[in-house]
Amino acid sequence: MDDAHIDLSEGWFPVWRKIDDSWVWKDPVVLKVWLECMRVAAHSHRWFDLRVGTGVVQVELQIGQCVFGRRAWGKKLRLEPKKVERIIIALVKHGNLGREVTHHYSVLTLLQYGVYRYSKTESDPIVDPTVTQPCPNCDPTLSLYKKVKTVETFETVEKQEEALSVTTDPPPPNSGIQDLIMKWNQIDGIVHCRKATDPRKRAYRTRSCDQDWLDSIDEALAKIAASDFCRGENDRGWRVDIDWFLKPDSLTKAIEGKYDQAEEGLF
Repeated sequence: MDDAHIDLSEGWFPVWRKIDDSWVWKDPVVLKVWLECMRVAAHSHRWFDLRVGTGVVQVELQIGQCVFGRRAWGKKLRLEPKKVERIIIALVKHGNLGREVTHHYSVLTLLQYGVYRYSKTESDPIVDPTVTQPCPNCDPTLSLYKKVKTVETFETVEKQEEALSVTTDPPPPNSGIQDLIMKWNQIDGIVHCRKATDPRKRAYRTRSCDQDWLDSIDEALAKIAASDFCRGENDRGWRVDIDWFLKPDSLTKAIEGKYDQAEEGLF
């Protein structure tokens, strides 16, 4: 493990003057979260010790990455965890961040982190902040500062999320949550979904940050279709619905076979 366990509390990071062109500048709370992302992002390859339950796992971080947990960040920033989560989702939506989600934590990647790398040491050369320097694993087509001239508050950003895209190509028909709903409603015996509500869209966007989750949807749906328990054959007559499926651990539990047999006291 090279560059292991580096103390990120040392040193400093620059803030580009053109940040006032960014939508994050318009809301002090959003700016606070964004600056925290910049402050804790790894400036070199490192390993991070993360306490999970009663144990500790080591998370590998590349340049420009940091570990995110909404409760820990909420406590540190003195913000409601749900508020921090919503801001992170907006930063991902607008192309400021990339996000990989696991069951216990997320790894955030500052897209085009090279804009902010600045050092006077020979091992970490100066980078011209006027030149885009994509960090490893970043999509170079994404702009760090997507200018949204009509955006004045974070609440306005949330309302415009559906109208904005961070991809270069339009999504194909029936993509995303609509495609999931179509497949979901083909399963007999479960609670069918009539509408992609805003909370469902937000939950899907969060889950879809994990490519493994996306790749496993069909396998999980096949498990659910074959499960008598998921289709109401249990002591409570409970049936799965799409809100349950969009919870963090439901897909994994279905694939692992937790619902293959109707066991009393499963819930």
